[in-house]
Amino acid sequence: GATIDGLKSIKAPTVSANDNTNGGTVAWVDTPNSLTLNGLVATATSGAAFTKSYFIKLTSFGFGIPTNATVTGVAVNLYGLRTGPVKIQAVELIVNGNTTTDGAGAGTDWPNGTAVSLSNAWSALLSPALVNVAGFGVEIACSSTAAATASLDYVSVQITYSIPDGEILVAFSPSEYTMSKVVNCNNRLTVFGYDASTVPLALDYDIAYADIPVR
Repeated sequence: GATIDGLKSIKAPTVSANDNTNGGTVAWVDTPNSLTLNGLVATATSGAAFTKSYFIKLTSFGFGIPTNATVTGVAVNLYGLRTGPVKIQAVELIVNGNTTTDGAGAGTDWPNGTAVSLSNAWSALLSPALVNVAGFGVEIACSSTAAATASLDYVSVQITYSIPDGEILVAFSPSEYTMSKVVNCNNRLTVFGYDASTVPLALDYDIAYADIPVR
């Protein structure tokens, strides 16, 4: 049957911790600062070059992807700063308790005041049941060819998915994005006159499915 494609849920983690299972040599400090986009940062600092930092492990995103959905895309968005030649060493998903090996972003400059968005063929690994559990997450490591500091302010993950044709309901956070301000016009979601696909990456929102046809 018909499907509604391109639906998105963007969430931020609520748990952050060091993970040295990758053999990294530089630990992250103040890892909880990576949970909120507020200028407070988690940092990995070294006085010399390093091949890889510890992973910073981010979990408990609180996704609620409908059980009848098909996951079609995944993007990991990083917000941070750097001092020195910091690169992304790896961005991996945590799926079913395991860290993926098909990472994204290796060799990309660490963000420096602007967001970096990374994606890979991760959607082939995912189902709603795997994404919705608290253990689903992201692990991020950095590297540098000289003394450097990587700062991580915030991470969000965007899941894109499709569902069988039906009414779309939207719940936004912060609360100023309310149901009364969301309209469905020609099967496209609009928020204050903007298509939902243009909502900022830092905004936490869900698009959920209800069993009523779109009209």
